[in-house]
Amino acid sequence: MGSGYGKLACFVRIAPVVVLGASVAADATPSKKEVLQRAAKYIDAQAELFPQLVVDERCSQTLAQRVKSSTTSPPRVIDTRADFAWIRLDGIPGAIGVRDVREVDGKPVGGEDRLEDLLRRPTASSIVAARTLLAESARYNVGPLWRNVNLPTTALFFLHRSLQPRFSWKVQRIEGSAVVLSFKERERPTVIRGFNNEPVFSRGRIWIDPATGVAHRTELDTEARDLEGHTTYYQLLVEFAVDESLHLLLPRRLREHYETPAEVVDGEAEYVNYRRFQTEGRLVR
Repeated sequence: MGSGYGKLACFVRIAPVVVLGASVAADATPSKKEVLQRAAKYIDAQAELFPQLVVDERCSQTLAQRVKSSTTSPPRVIDTRADFAWIRLDGIPGAIGVRDVREVDGKPVGGEDRLEDLLRRPTASSIVAARTLLAESARYNVGPLWRNVNLPTTALFFLHRSLQPRFSWKVQRIEGSAVVLSFKERERPTVIRGFNNEPVFSRGRIWIDPATGVAHRTELDTEARDLEGHTTYYQLLVEFAVDESLHLLLPRRLREHYETPAEVVDGEAEYVNYRRFQTEGRLVR
């Protein structure tokens, strides 16, 4: 699966930390419209925070057969280490999330400082390089499903004010200090596309602080069909936590799960060592 807008996995802006208050009383909860307006405004207001932000991504993925037998292969596990960064390109609003896989099962891969070049000299023409880097990093995703949507800020993209109307939104419940909004994509072209540009409709939930509009948990669900007509079920969960060094609410853990008729894939990524890239320096690992 790929991203429909610009063929990049996500163009996303998210926000600094806010202190979440006590549980929200039902009669004090802002309306759905107010929550979405605050979410969009908050994302727009924090557009300057994410460009040049870099983090270490530590990921483990497991591929297992759905049907067990004496001839079933044991689960395949792959561990990757990557640099993940958000960059801003001329002519494109917001920040683009880009992954550069540096290590697979303990062995170095890549070898070129392409992400560092994007961070140091971002231009409108860099979008081609960003697409290439995303595609090459997607090669290390385990399983038959080619995908570049397994990024920590994919679902947040849907809160952008220009994309909100493409979805139906519903207040599902109040959970502590958060309003849980469910969403369901209803328009074409879809934000996420299949490998042959076919529509892939998204649905899911986002946990939002109703007072500020900040999202601190996202859940994305999709279904897609392969060339043989088989359905693939995909889910992406992301949790956010306060980074003590930057004092921002940032992606902390990502979990993905997908199923085909024959296989099941589970992945989990952790994000550590957030820092800002200095254009006059080098990418510190």
